[in-house]
Amino acid sequence: MLLARFFPRRHRSMTARKFRCLRSKAKPWKKAFASHLRRNMTWPEKLLWERIRDNQLGVSCQAQSVVRGWILDFWIPKLKICIEIDGPSHLSRRAYDRKRDAAMKKRDIITMRFKNEEVICNRNAVLSLILACIRQRTKSREDK
Repeated sequence: MLLARFFPRRHRSMTARKFRCLRSKAKPWKKAFASHLRRNMTWPEKLLWERIRDNQLGVSCQAQSVVRGWILDFWIPKLKICIEIDGPSHLSRRAYDRKRDAAMKKRDIITMRFKNEEVICNRNAVLSLILACIRQRTKSREDK
């Protein structure tokens, strides 16, 4: 059902051969699903997004972006930093999250994970950790 909702009919009927040309970019249904997630953010995601959007941290940040086939909660492309807000659904998906984090690490992408409760109760502490990561990553990029 979810696939049918976010994957247009014309793409569902494509053969694998015709579909290969779309692999280099994000698949259309993933872009549509990411857009749906942006419009329907969870409360903790909204709280954090209000504090990191519009270059408030000194770097551009994107919400619900598709990167290398994964939909990331927040993405700082310039520094390759991924910020994930883990809700109750992540308790049953720990193996999936570990696999995803390992794939990101191979591509030199830092993944920062925070629980919903941390964002709600300690938003300033979460922002401090994100800023520290941004400073450290900026410094290491300048040294290269």
